[in-house]
Amino acid sequence: MPGTYIRKSLRLAASLLLLIIAGYFSWTAYTGFIAAGYAVVRTLSGDKISKVLLSDGSIIWLKPQSSLSYPRKFREASFREVTIQGEALFEVAKKADQPFIVRANDITTTVLGTSFLIKTQTAGTEVAVLTGKVKVQVNSADKIVELLPLEKAIYAPAEGQLTKIAREEVMPVAELVAGTAYDMNFENATVSDLAKRISDKFDVKVRVAGKMGRCLITADFTDQSLQSTLEMVTEVLNATFEVTKEEVVLSGQNCQ
Repeated sequence: MPGTYIRKSLRLAASLLLLIIAGYFSWTAYTGFIAAGYAVVRTLSGDKISKVLLSDGSIIWLKPQSSLSYPRKFREASFREVTIQGEALFEVAKKADQPFIVRANDITTTVLGTSFLIKTQTAGTEVAVLTGKVKVQVNSADKIVELLPLEKAIYAPAEGQLTKIAREEVMPVAELVAGTAYDMNFENATVSDLAKRISDKFDVKVRVAGKMGRCLITADFTDQSLQSTLEMVTEVLNATFEVTKEEVVLSGQNCQ
């Protein structure tokens, strides 16, 4: 009898352990996990688009039913590298001495600083470029195409074909960036509204000093890093900015 009781207790403990392990991995499907210097983010079918800010200032908009693996911090290596499954929009921070590499199924996409969308499916993988220039290469063959803005490449593994698509056949930009804060084009917007949009996109608090928040601005800061955006804003407004641990402060002359 004691032996039977012990065996039942062990089986119960094992079952509970399996439930705990299963629960842990289910939870990581929602929150992602960090291991060995890398972070993994997964989105489910009903999720909204998730924004991932990388240590170099790049932004990745991860769409539902997708996963992204990336270093918590890019080291001083000759390149930056991430891995994607599913669909994501990339806004890559420009670093001429450190190319950005995206691995997706059977292809590798290399850029210096640009914006583009990658979508992996069973039938193949697509890369569509919004700005800049990218190189798409098939991992198992010497098949390479270079893409310019509004061009797309499709790789079909079953046929082993890497095809470059004409610009007029590429999905409109509005559809490619839907659900993201990619568009940073302003027309007669107040500086206060601009500051809020910068805060929301880059997860940083931006405060406008004095009454400059009433000033109007017309400019396009799309596909720019936080640093570039702030530099362009201050040039347009003849203002200055200061970065502290808590916030970014925009200062300049008041509007009439």
